[in-house]
Amino acid sequence: MGRFIQYYREHGKYLERTCGFVERLGIEFLRKILMEDSEGIAARLDADIQKAVDAYQDPWKEAKSPAYPGQFSGPEPAGVLAVAENNG
Repeated sequence: MGRFIQYYREHGKYLERTCGFVERLGIEFLRKILMEDSEGIAARLDADIQKAVDAYQDPWKEAKSPAYPGQFSGPEPAGVLAVAENNG
């Protein structure tokens, strides 16, 4: 699966879903590349996807130490404006 995702990251079109990617290239073509290593790139794909996995940082862990004050606070409530006596 990692090989497939890495190959998709490298060869997928912008906003193309994985199902469209498989339909466009064909399952047999992908099987030859990813399972049978017909292009000799399986080891590189494995290494590249592992780099991506190793570099992943959980964004929820930032909540304990935000990048700037108020990063994870909700929106501030709007103040109520005073109603003017003379409206015109």
